[in-house]
Amino acid sequence: MIGIIFLTHGTLGAALYQTATKIVGNQDEVVCLSSADLTPGDLYQKVIEAVTTPAAQQDGILIAVDLKGGNTWNIACKVANVHEHVQVVAGVNLGIVLSFFTKRQNHSLTELTDILVTDGNRHIDRFHRNGEKS
Repeated sequence: MIGIIFLTHGTLGAALYQTATKIVGNQDEVVCLSSADLTPGDLYQKVIEAVTTPAAQQDGILIAVDLKGGNTWNIACKVANVHEHVQVVAGVNLGIVLSFFTKRQNHSLTELTDILVTDGNRHIDRFHRNGEKS
């Protein structure tokens, strides 16, 4: 089963995971890591530990970060650059998380990553009043 690491600032990843489990139930192969109170070096080590488990190496693992360009993004990309079984998605939102949990059994890691980007973007929109143009 493809795993996921929520690698976020503060408790965002844990909150997204907890919210998603209220909708789709408990999930396996999930790690929530926060950049709070950790140096970039310590956080990198925790990510390396998570991506080098036998399950992660067998089925692959997605690192979902909150902000492209931040420490979480930089660490995730550094790890993915040397571990082919790791993919990275930035801008994690509840739509991405729910899509991941409901589709990870049916797709390869690379296919799933592309699907998540599409699904995540689909959940970003704005309300248009009557008569307003897009």
